[in-house]
Amino acid sequence: MSGLVNYDVEGLYEIFKAFVGKRLWINESISRNRAAGHDRHFATSSRFMMTLKSVSWSISGANFYLDGTEGFTYSLSSERIVRFSTNETGHTTIIEQFESKTEHETILWSTP
Repeated sequence: MSGLVNYDVEGLYEIFKAFVGKRLWINESISRNRAAGHDRHFATSSRFMMTLKSVSWSISGANFYLDGTEGFTYSLSSERIVRFSTNETGHTTIIEQFESKTEHETILWSTP
Protein backbone atom coordinates (compact mmCIF):
# COMPACT_ATOMS: atom_id res chain seq x y z
CA MET A 1 0.00 0.00 0.00
CA SER A 2 2.81 2.45 0.70
CA GLY A 3 3.37 2.80 -3.06
CA LEU A 4 -0.18 4.17 -3.51
CA VAL A 5 -0.02 6.97 -0.94
CA ASN A 6 2.16 10.03 -0.54
CA TYR A 7 2.07 10.48 3.22
CA ASP A 8 3.33 8.75 6.37
CA VAL A 9 0.62 6.12 6.97
CA GLU A 10 2.32 4.77 10.10
CA GLY A 11 2.71 8.31 11.47
CA LEU A 12 -0.99 9.02 11.04
CA TYR A 13 -1.87 5.67 12.62
CA GLU A 14 0.29 6.57 15.63
CA ILE A 15 -1.55 9.90 15.98
CA PHE A 16 -4.86 8.03 15.98
CA LYS A 17 -3.59 5.56 18.60
CA ALA A 18 -2.54 8.45 20.87
CA PHE A 19 -6.23 9.47 21.04
CA VAL A 20 -7.38 6.04 22.37
CA GLY A 21 -9.06 6.38 25.75
CA LYS A 22 -9.54 10.13 25.34
CA ARG A 23 -12.52 12.27 24.44
CA LEU A 24 -12.04 12.93 20.76
CA TRP A 25 -13.65 15.85 18.95
CA ILE A 26 -14.24 15.40 15.22
CA ASN A 27 -15.06 18.34 12.98
CA GLU A 28 -15.59 17.38 9.35
CA SER A 29 -16.34 19.34 6.23
CA ILE A 30 -17.12 18.13 2.71
CA SER A 31 -16.41 20.75 0.07
CA ARG A 32 -18.11 20.56 -3.31
CA ASN A 33 -15.55 22.99 -4.74
CA ARG A 34 -11.90 22.53 -3.76
CA ALA A 35 -10.94 25.93 -5.15
CA ALA A 36 -13.47 27.61 -2.85
CA GLY A 37 -12.25 25.62 0.16
CA HIS A 38 -14.47 24.82 3.11
CA ASP A 39 -16.48 28.02 3.25
CA ARG A 40 -20.04 27.38 4.48
CA HIS A 41 -21.39 28.34 1.04
CA PHE A 42 -19.54 25.48 -0.66
CA ALA A 43 -19.37 22.81 2.03
CA THR A 44 -21.44 20.81 4.48
CA SER A 45 -20.09 20.15 7.94
CA SER A 46 -20.70 18.27 11.16
CA ARG A 47 -19.08 18.09 14.58
CA PHE A 48 -19.31 15.51 17.34
CA MET A 49 -17.41 14.00 20.26
CA MET A 50 -16.77 10.42 21.29
CA THR A 51 -14.41 8.60 23.59
CA LEU A 52 -12.13 6.63 21.29
CA LYS A 53 -12.02 2.91 22.14
CA SER A 54 -9.89 1.56 19.29
CA VAL A 55 -8.27 2.27 15.94
CA SER A 56 -8.05 -0.21 13.08
CA TRP A 57 -7.18 -0.31 9.42
CA SER A 58 -8.73 -2.59 6.81
CA ILE A 59 -6.56 -3.88 4.03
CA SER A 60 -9.49 -4.76 1.78
CA GLY A 61 -11.11 -1.32 1.91
CA ALA A 62 -8.00 0.68 2.76
CA ASN A 63 -9.91 2.57 5.46
CA PHE A 64 -8.93 3.77 8.90
CA TYR A 65 -11.66 3.08 11.47
CA LEU A 66 -12.03 5.01 14.70
CA ASP A 67 -14.39 3.15 17.02
CA GLY A 68 -15.82 5.04 19.94
CA THR A 69 -18.28 4.88 22.75
CA GLU A 70 -21.92 5.84 22.40
CA GLY A 71 -22.05 3.73 19.22
CA PHE A 72 -19.96 6.18 17.19
CA THR A 73 -17.56 5.10 14.48
CA TYR A 74 -15.68 7.25 12.00
CA SER A 75 -13.69 6.19 8.97
CA LEU A 76 -11.28 7.75 6.52
CA SER A 77 -10.18 6.46 3.12
CA SER A 78 -6.45 5.96 3.54
CA GLU A 79 -5.99 5.84 -0.24
CA ARG A 80 -7.57 9.28 -0.67
CA ILE A 81 -5.61 11.15 2.00
CA VAL A 82 -3.38 13.71 0.33
CA ARG A 83 -1.94 15.31 3.48
CA PHE A 84 -2.22 15.63 7.23
CA SER A 85 -0.68 17.91 9.81
CA THR A 86 -0.84 18.64 13.52
CA ASN A 87 -0.63 22.22 14.77
CA GLU A 88 0.74 23.61 18.02
CA THR A 89 -2.65 23.29 19.77
CA GLY A 90 -2.82 19.55 19.05
CA HIS A 91 -5.44 19.74 16.28
CA THR A 92 -4.76 17.20 13.52
CA THR A 93 -6.11 18.10 10.08
CA ILE A 94 -6.54 15.36 7.46
CA ILE A 95 -7.44 16.09 3.83
CA GLU A 96 -8.95 13.47 1.52
CA GLN A 97 -9.65 14.26 -2.12
CA PHE A 98 -12.20 12.57 -4.37
CA GLU A 99 -12.86 13.15 -8.05
CA SER A 100 -11.84 16.54 -9.43
CA LYS A 101 -13.76 18.82 -7.05
CA THR A 102 -14.71 17.01 -3.85
CA GLU A 103 -12.56 17.35 -0.74
CA HIS A 104 -13.14 15.98 2.76
CA GLU A 105 -11.44 17.77 5.65
CA THR A 106 -11.35 16.17 9.10
CA ILE A 107 -10.01 17.99 12.15
CA LEU A 108 -9.42 15.89 15.28
CA TRP A 109 -8.43 16.95 18.79
CA SER A 110 -8.78 15.56 22.26
CA THR A 111 -9.87 17.00 25.59
CA PRO A 112 -8.93 15.65 29.02
